[in-house]
Amino acid sequence: MTRTCYMCDKPATSDEHVPPKCLFPEKKDLPEGVALRKDLLKVPACDLHNTAKSKDDEYLLYVLSMNVANNAVAFTHFSTKVLRAYERRPALMRSIVSEHQEVVAVDQAGTAINTLMVKADMARINKCFNQMARALYFKAFNEQFSGECRFLHDFTIVPDTKHRVTVTTKDSERSALEYVKSYFEKLNHKGSNPSIFQYRFEEPDERGLIVLSMRFYEGSNAFIAFIPNA
Repeated sequence: MTRTCYMCDKPATSDEHVPPKCLFPEKKDLPEGVALRKDLLKVPACDLHNTAKSKDDEYLLYVLSMNVANNAVAFTHFSTKVLRAYERRPALMRSIVSEHQEVVAVDQAGTAINTLMVKADMARINKCFNQMARALYFKAFNEQFSGECRFLHDFTIVPDTKHRVTVTTKDSERSALEYVKSYFEKLNHKGSNPSIFQYRFEEPDERGLIVLSMRFYEGSNAFIAFIPNA
């Protein structure tokens, strides 16, 4: 029986890791006996929706691993794999940090952290999330999702005052983000490697909407609403 791609109607030519395998540290970058590539999720994919998107996967890794709210695993991943990739292909990192500003990020506890604020390609990030969300949907429900995916995430920031940064959202989106975060924080998530990636689907509401929570490196959260075609 011919397998079909999770994103389109083309025959699958390989298996796509979801999330991308590059987000998980390699064994050589971890202490002896530690493995963070256990039981990775896979879905059938065509070349376009797997190997052809490797540069987008690498971009997502760079952006996610740079978030100061992440755990120590993300810091290690950045200081090993990401910096090695930068040495081989410096153009991508240079494009990310070409527009940057030194800022002081202040967390909810009031701790100040000196860091850089860079300009992210949100269209590219949302493209990555769109494919990742649809892959998880395919894995969970064994069918492609037909409809629109809408996103909220908490790791994009903008200047607030000279010495502070806040989440980048419109006022209406801010309240939605805070509500969704507080709701999902109380719930158990799936994932064999929770320090890297966790996820949870909620049951459809009365309108048929399904919400997905994705958590990366315990500090970067993304929420996806699946809106089916009418």
